[in-house]
Amino acid sequence: MPPYYFRAGEKIERHVYVKVLRYHVLPWLKANYPSGNYVWTQDGASSHTSKLA
Repeated sequence: MPPYYFRAGEKIERHVYVKVLRYHVLPWLKANYPSGNYVWTQDGASSHTSKLA
């Protein structure tokens, strides 16, 4: 996947994280792995562990 750049100093809160997943990461995954054969990992950041994400 090509990198996604955030603005310098931008705080990555749950709504920002979910927006990036929904509009950038998932479309790329679906286009490149149409079978859905991928694994999600996270590092415990609060945006990753929110109920919204």
